[in-house]
Amino acid sequence: MLEKSPSASLIILPCYLDHKVSAEDLELKWQKDGLSTSVLLYKNRKVVTEEQQEDYRERVHLYTDLRKGDLSLVIEDVRISDEGKYTCSVKAVTQGNEGSLYLSVSGKYSTILSLFYSNRNLYFFICQSKEKHSFYVLSFLTGSLSRCLSLSGAHVTLDPDTAHPHLVVSADGRRVQNLFKDQRVPDTPLRFDTWHFVLGRESFTSGQQYWEVDVKERADWYLGVVSESAQRKGRVSLKPQSGYWIVRLNSGELTALTDPETTLRLRAISQMVGVHLDCDDGRLSFYSVEDHWHIYTFNGGVTGKLYPLFEPGSEGEELEILATIWQDKGKEILLCLIVSVLLSLLYLTDI
Repeated sequence: MLEKSPSASLIILPCYLDHKVSAEDLELKWQKDGLSTSVLLYKNRKVVTEEQQEDYRERVHLYTDLRKGDLSLVIEDVRISDEGKYTCSVKAVTQGNEGSLYLSVSGKYSTILSLFYSNRNLYFFICQSKEKHSFYVLSFLTGSLSRCLSLSGAHVTLDPDTAHPHLVVSADGRRVQNLFKDQRVPDTPLRFDTWHFVLGRESFTSGQQYWEVDVKERADWYLGVVSESAQRKGRVSLKPQSGYWIVRLNSGELTALTDPETTLRLRAISQMVGVHLDCDDGRLSFYSVEDHWHIYTFNGGVTGKLYPLFEPGSEGEELEILATIWQDKGKEILLCLIVSVLLSLLYLTDI
């Protein structure tokens, strides 16, 4: 009998205040059916761990800034015991007294909000109930549904016409090397001439996109997105205000290129990085694929026509965009679609 499931990816339960009203001075509670204490309780402008279910204390946090009305909950190190119904609720507090809150709370409409898996085939689905602020976390143990996560993956390939002259892109558009010497390529307005960058062929303006990059064991790389209007020639500042949203590894030090820069500290440097772009909410998040750890999120303002950005770093080393299930053949596609239909039926019957 399993006491604890193998480590799975994180889950985000989305919940918002209408019109993005600030929730800083409100009392927010995430609860799970069957528990006497909260999964997460926020009041007096802080998370109250003393009134929190012990099993969740080190594994849950709020997704982003409450000033934007985002009440979303992140659950990390997902376990079989996490299965159940979760509810988000808020109330106003004025001079220590509870008051009425005339703001509706809602989750984004979607039958299947997320699908995550572990390396030992533990699967988690999030379904939204007809109560807009409640979610069901369902787990499945199976040996067949491998790589279903890739169903939501974006198709990303490299555009050699944007590559700095030192870079060589593979014929399939999935790998790039830095040879640190100019190749015989035409100089066009699309091509970087100072930063050793290459962009994806595909651009995104809406929806949620996800891709994974194998950065192997190198000590240097850049990953992120860039706006179509951003300057490519010269040593442009790599900041959000210039149209660049980037996380950089340099000599083993991980940094988000904010203004000022944000130094990031992780348990270990990832060899595979997952990039999640939420165009509708203007967010860009980075994750360590191996241990399912959140690296960093650019919250808000990531807008426009956006292209994935890559920089392979060390001479001779390859950076590779990992293939999604749509490029692979097999029974996984059909099996994942069947599960999606079953979950849709569960939703329609309100589980």
